[in-house]
Amino acid sequence: MRLSVGCSGWSYSAWGGHFYPKGLESKNYLEYYSKVFDYVEIESSYYRIPNTLTTTRWAEMTPDYFKFTAKFPKRITHVKRLGEGAESDMKYFHKAMTPLARKLGCLLIQLPPSLSMKEGMNKIQKLPFDKGFRYAIEVRHKSWFDDEFYSFLKDNDICLAWSQLKDIQTPIVVTTDFIYLRLMGDRSIPEEEFGTIQKDRTIEMKAWAAILNKLTKDKNQKNGFVPISNHYAGFAPATANMFRKFVGLQPVFWEEMKQAPVGKQNERRKRDIIPVIKTIDEYIKTFPKDVQGILEKMRQTIKTAAPEATEAISYQMPTFKLNGKNLVHFAAFKNHIGFYPIPSGIEAFRKELSPYKQGKGSVQFPINRPIPHGLVKKIAIFRVNENLLQYHSDKPSRP
Repeated sequence: MRLSVGCSGWSYSAWGGHFYPKGLESKNYLEYYSKVFDYVEIESSYYRIPNTLTTTRWAEMTPDYFKFTAKFPKRITHVKRLGEGAESDMKYFHKAMTPLARKLGCLLIQLPPSLSMKEGMNKIQKLPFDKGFRYAIEVRHKSWFDDEFYSFLKDNDICLAWSQLKDIQTPIVVTTDFIYLRLMGDRSIPEEEFGTIQKDRTIEMKAWAAILNKLTKDKNQKNGFVPISNHYAGFAPATANMFRKFVGLQPVFWEEMKQAPVGKQNERRKRDIIPVIKTIDEYIKTFPKDVQGILEKMRQTIKTAAPEATEAISYQMPTFKLNGKNLVHFAAFKNHIGFYPIPSGIEAFRKELSPYKQGKGSVQFPINRPIPHGLVKKIAIFRVNENLLQYHSDKPSRP
């Protein structure tokens, strides 16, 4: 199963200086976002159907591999409650989404909490579903948790979207070949505080991750989409990065990785704030004992190769720095240890690293196989020499 984890929406001014570089114009937000994450849920379509010029531009400014999902307009689901006039609006929405079709995972139909199965089932059955699109339905009234509804979804190849809300949690029922999990939270976090993590959702996210990790072994499941809202924990990009770790995906990086400090006005929220990991010791202690041993051995191997380097946490990972520059990073994931010696470190040892999965500036060592510490040491020494060469070339020569 290809799992896509990202954010619900991207156009948030509060992300400026936290996710988006300061001064970045809002018209460039999506282009920047798509260079970091590979998926986003279009949240704005709930409030207004975009025109085809807009969706064409979204398709053109994002990479080929990028995926979208889009929320149905509320005029269909909440104002007209799937009733009179909804069919024509739905056809117009399909037309607006057509330029994105190649990158579109599905369209999400979010029903209002007051819409029961008794009122809505017949309406849903009459909707003009288009075979050119996939659909997911998020219900928020308990009456929908019924075998008749599940059978309808299976028969029509529609996904039952999972969500965890304050008063209701969707049953873990699979109705098609893809999964849609929405981590939305409540409305208790003010929008002006969206640049920092405000609530600890670790236990909930680990529980959901365990469910998804089991489903990855199911050959019938092709795709999974997990959009995360700012309302869930306070800062969707950071929360998405945490969830990526729990499901064994690589972390993503952006220029403004360091979160803004929590001000005195948030003193009352301290018990809800996720502790910021500041040292490698703290990072290692977050893992099981067996993984702690692997991480500690990686740490000592790098220290031996770079005795003058200092330890730090950067990009939410253990990092070694030399002369003010990042030397290497490493991190633990579900099935592997990630090692990040930047692209030059990978390229210089391309042949020796060929047995392992590689990315741009990274390599994955399977966690169930011996880590090649000798090779790690050689790469770290290479990076030290590279760092020193750059350091001395940057120093101004004396007259």
